[in-house]
Amino acid sequence: SRFASISTEFMGLMKKVQTSPLIVNVITINGVQRSLERLADLLQKIQKALGEYLERERAGFPRFYFVGDEDLLDIIGNSKNVQKIQKHFRKMFAGIATIILSEDESAIIGISSREGEDLIFISPIVLAEHPQINDWLGLLEKEMRMTLATLLSEAVSGVKDFRADGKFDREKYMVWIGKYQAQLVLLASQITWSENCDNALAKI
Repeated sequence: SRFASISTEFMGLMKKVQTSPLIVNVITINGVQRSLERLADLLQKIQKALGEYLERERAGFPRFYFVGDEDLLDIIGNSKNVQKIQKHFRKMFAGIATIILSEDESAIIGISSREGEDLIFISPIVLAEHPQINDWLGLLEKEMRMTLATLLSEAVSGVKDFRADGKFDREKYMVWIGKYQAQLVLLASQITWSENCDNALAKI
């Protein structure tokens, strides 16, 4: 690669410098200034090309804008090893600490929060079917939303189980709370409260 050839040439130049490190001797090395200027120019071109490549990757998956260039390179370089990029998920997704993999690590079956709550996907993401990291990260985001939406609908419907005929069943309420993530419990409670307020106002 271009960077490897630059590195080799620079190391060769530094070996010459090492033999006589005094500046008065370094400046006498044949073409040293011209070589350094050319290498610096080539490095700038490589840096520009790398920046353009990373920008294209970010355009393909906007959450990459939440991580720096070094982290993004680590993510892309280890795209086939999900375990190695686990540490970057909390930077891209505020509510995700890690992702949950199947036993053979061939599929993403859910996500886990920093608080220790797990969300198991309704439809697991098979990595072999989506080898490009942009693709399976996009599917992860989509599946997270779909699973949360489905569970929220179930949670709202489940309110009837412990509030039947206007009576509050504490035991069924605790079972309902334990069945869903805290975010869904709070949101379902707020939706139910809003619906009850609408119904009460409609009767006035």
